[in-house]
Amino acid sequence: MRPEPKYVEAEYRQTRPASGCMVVVSYINKLRNSGMELNEAVITGASVRLPAELLSALIGSTSLIPFIISSGTGAEIEKQLAI
Repeated sequence: MRPEPKYVEAEYRQTRPASGCMVVVSYINKLRNSGMELNEAVITGASVRLPAELLSALIGSTSLIPFIISSGTGAEIEKQLAI
């Protein structure tokens, strides 16, 4: 039987989406240090931090809608950038 890991590990990358992952993993590790079990810490950490990450993705996606539906001068370039 494998021993339960003390910390949750994640692959850190130098990209923007990984920064959200690092915040979640850091929060889960903080919960583990306070004495919480691994499964409980992952569920609690994800339920606390995931809504903020989803909201950020939603705002970023909806901000591109005006570019997609535009039809004025230069719209043919803006649509390609938005998609």
